[in-house]
Amino acid sequence: MRTFPYKKWNPFVQLDWHDGIFMTGPIPVTGSAAHIAGGVLSMPWIGLGTRKSNGDSILADGQAIVSEGHAPGHLLIPHINLFPFPPPQWNLLFPFLIAMSSNDCAMSVGSVVGPDGPVSVSIFRCVGLNQGCTDIAAQTKLPVKGMKDVPKAVPIAFALIPNSVVYNWGTVNLGFTLGDLLRFAANTLLQAAVDKIFDKLFKKLQDALTIRLRPALEDYLPKSSMKNMWLNVLRRTDLPKVGRAGNGQFMSIAEALGDNTYEVGDMLLGKLFDAAGHPDDVALIDIKGQMTSTASDAATKLGELVDGKAELIP
Repeated sequence: MRTFPYKKWNPFVQLDWHDGIFMTGPIPVTGSAAHIAGGVLSMPWIGLGTRKSNGDSILADGQAIVSEGHAPGHLLIPHINLFPFPPPQWNLLFPFLIAMSSNDCAMSVGSVVGPDGPVSVSIFRCVGLNQGCTDIAAQTKLPVKGMKDVPKAVPIAFALIPNSVVYNWGTVNLGFTLGDLLRFAANTLLQAAVDKIFDKLFKKLQDALTIRLRPALEDYLPKSSMKNMWLNVLRRTDLPKVGRAGNGQFMSIAEALGDNTYEVGDMLLGKLFDAAGHPDDVALIDIKGQMTSTASDAATKLGELVDGKAELIP
């Protein structure tokens, strides 16, 4: 199969699945829904996401090409919910979805490897498939009369099946083989399995073996202050202050907004420390990192068994 390598200015659109607080009426409800967003592969050049551009040393049609793992993020817009909650029942958490958003270039050719790894490609030449951000453990019980609960398989399917389309163009062709397809499928399944196994069995152990090198956002700003800030915002904007959770119980919207603010704030603090050359923490044993690396190596070996060894671009 002939493919085009991904290039710096390729645009994309994605349909991902996220939790939210949806404005269904005077009392919003929690749930999950498909959201639409988009961006351009050039975003990591300005710090928005993970950049794997091979040092801009490999060009196709005058543009830098990117490798597997290149991931624009943090500003994929507009992240509007579509179903089962339609756009008028907008998600109060959409600004946080935008801040935490990502789009991963997951399909690549194992036979062509740049300094940053296998070169990413659009497998249908002008149309490529990427993996957009998705909450694999999204809430599927909807506390809304007349609306059926979402099958638990839906967010899992969004996490495992490519849910983003990339538009590409060019004259440089690369091959895409059965080994590449099997490597992608195996890597996706193994990484999902690693996430599940780690969260259920090893997360507490990893936390115990990790030395935190920087204070958390809560050390700078108490959670009570954050909750009060959002409560004032809700009052000034005449937005509801109470919502209904999936278990039917009432919840504080200000508290939920505060928790999401902490997640985004902690991410930004981590990026500031990384930019200054200081790691967030030191893991005495990086359990998840080792599991992820082993899974990725296993997927690569599967592809090599089918296609042979990769050719490295110096």
